[in-house]
Amino acid sequence: MIDVMEIVAIQNEAIYPPKEKYHVCVYQDWFFLINSQARKIYRPHLKIRKTDYRFLRQDSYICCSRIFEYATIDNYRKLGVLSKPTAQEIIETLDSARTLTPEQIDSIKESLRSQISTNY
Repeated sequence: MIDVMEIVAIQNEAIYPPKEKYHVCVYQDWFFLINSQARKIYRPHLKIRKTDYRFLRQDSYICCSRIFEYATIDNYRKLGVLSKPTAQEIIETLDSARTLTPEQIDSIKESLRSQISTNY
Protein backbone atom coordinates (compact mmCIF):
# COMPACT_ATOMS: atom_id res chain seq x y z
CA MET A 1 0.00 0.00 0.00
CA ILE A 2 1.19 3.49 -0.83
CA ASP A 3 0.71 6.10 1.89
CA VAL A 4 -0.45 9.66 1.42
CA MET A 5 2.54 11.95 0.66
CA GLU A 6 4.65 9.10 -0.74
CA ILE A 7 6.18 9.75 -4.14
CA VAL A 8 6.34 6.75 -6.46
CA ALA A 9 7.08 5.84 -10.06
CA ILE A 10 4.08 4.14 -11.67
CA GLN A 11 3.35 3.02 -15.23
CA ASN A 12 0.71 5.50 -16.39
CA GLU A 13 -1.52 4.15 -19.17
CA ALA A 14 -3.82 7.22 -19.14
CA ILE A 15 -1.27 9.48 -20.85
CA TYR A 16 0.12 9.35 -24.36
CA PRO A 17 2.44 7.74 -24.87
CA PRO A 18 1.97 5.46 -21.84
CA LYS A 19 5.10 5.37 -19.70
CA GLU A 20 6.44 5.30 -16.17
CA LYS A 21 5.79 8.65 -14.47
CA TYR A 22 6.37 10.03 -11.01
CA HIS A 23 3.25 10.51 -8.89
CA VAL A 24 2.49 11.75 -5.39
CA CYS A 25 -0.27 10.07 -3.38
CA VAL A 26 -2.70 12.74 -2.16
CA TYR A 27 -5.64 10.65 -0.92
CA GLN A 28 -6.11 6.87 -0.61
CA ASP A 29 -5.76 5.76 -4.25
CA TRP A 30 -5.63 9.25 -5.79
CA PHE A 31 -2.39 10.60 -7.21
CA PHE A 32 -1.12 13.81 -8.76
CA LEU A 33 1.30 13.52 -11.65
CA ILE A 34 4.78 15.02 -11.44
CA ASN A 35 5.84 16.52 -14.76
CA SER A 36 9.21 17.78 -15.89
CA GLN A 37 7.64 20.75 -17.70
CA ALA A 38 5.11 23.40 -16.69
CA ARG A 39 2.41 22.61 -19.23
CA LYS A 40 -0.68 24.81 -19.50
CA ILE A 41 -2.99 21.78 -19.53
CA TYR A 42 -1.74 20.83 -16.07
CA ARG A 43 -2.52 24.12 -14.29
CA PRO A 44 -2.59 24.74 -11.49
CA HIS A 45 0.76 23.19 -10.83
CA LEU A 46 3.36 23.52 -8.14
CA LYS A 47 7.10 23.70 -8.79
CA ILE A 48 9.33 21.34 -6.84
CA ARG A 49 13.10 21.59 -6.91
CA LYS A 50 15.68 18.95 -7.64
CA THR A 51 17.65 20.23 -4.64
CA ASP A 52 14.72 19.24 -2.36
CA TYR A 53 13.91 15.93 -4.08
CA ARG A 54 17.12 14.17 -5.09
CA PHE A 55 15.42 11.57 -7.29
CA LEU A 56 14.35 14.31 -9.74
CA ARG A 57 16.50 14.79 -12.82
CA GLN A 58 15.51 18.49 -12.94
CA ASP A 59 13.12 20.92 -11.29
CA SER A 60 9.61 19.58 -11.92
CA TYR A 61 5.93 20.34 -11.40
CA ILE A 62 3.16 18.64 -9.44
CA CYS A 63 -0.02 18.79 -11.52
CA CYS A 64 -2.86 19.74 -9.16
CA SER A 65 -5.62 19.74 -11.76
CA ARG A 66 -6.10 16.05 -12.56
CA ILE A 67 -6.45 13.03 -10.33
CA PHE A 68 -5.02 9.74 -11.48
CA GLU A 69 -6.80 6.94 -9.65
CA TYR A 70 -5.12 3.57 -9.19
CA ALA A 71 -7.29 1.03 -7.36
CA THR A 72 -4.51 -1.54 -7.50
CA ILE A 73 -0.85 -1.03 -8.26
CA ASP A 74 1.17 -4.14 -8.92
CA ASN A 75 4.50 -2.56 -9.72
CA TYR A 76 5.88 0.73 -8.45
CA ARG A 77 9.11 2.21 -7.20
CA LYS A 78 9.11 4.27 -4.04
CA LEU A 79 11.13 7.42 -4.62
CA GLY A 80 10.60 9.52 -1.53
CA VAL A 81 8.14 11.43 0.60
CA LEU A 82 6.60 14.82 0.03
CA SER A 83 7.87 17.40 2.50
CA LYS A 84 5.36 19.00 4.86
CA PRO A 85 5.96 22.48 3.36
CA THR A 86 5.29 21.13 -0.14
CA ALA A 87 2.14 19.35 1.07
CA GLN A 88 0.97 22.66 2.56
CA GLU A 89 1.65 24.38 -0.77
CA ILE A 90 -0.52 21.78 -2.53
CA ILE A 91 -3.33 22.51 -0.05
CA GLU A 92 -3.07 26.22 -0.86
CA THR A 93 -2.85 25.59 -4.62
CA LEU A 94 -5.99 23.44 -4.70
CA ASP A 95 -8.29 26.43 -4.32
CA SER A 96 -7.49 27.40 -7.92
CA ALA A 97 -8.05 23.86 -9.30
CA ARG A 98 -11.15 24.42 -11.41
CA THR A 99 -11.10 20.90 -12.86
CA LEU A 100 -11.59 19.21 -9.48
CA THR A 101 -14.89 19.03 -7.62
CA PRO A 102 -15.24 20.75 -4.24
CA GLU A 103 -15.57 17.28 -2.70
CA GLN A 104 -12.31 16.11 -4.27
CA ILE A 105 -10.53 19.26 -3.11
CA ASP A 106 -11.84 18.85 0.44
CA SER A 107 -10.86 15.16 0.55
CA ILE A 108 -7.32 15.88 -0.63
CA LYS A 109 -6.90 18.81 1.76
CA GLU A 110 -8.12 16.75 4.71
CA SER A 111 -5.87 13.85 3.76
CA LEU A 112 -2.76 16.01 3.44
CA ARG A 113 -3.51 17.95 6.63
CA SER A 114 -3.85 14.69 8.50
CA GLN A 115 -0.41 13.56 7.27
CA ILE A 116 1.18 16.94 7.96
CA SER A 117 0.02 16.77 11.59
CA THR A 118 1.70 13.39 12.13
CA ASN A 119 5.42 12.80 12.55
CA TYR A 120 5.83 11.51 9.00
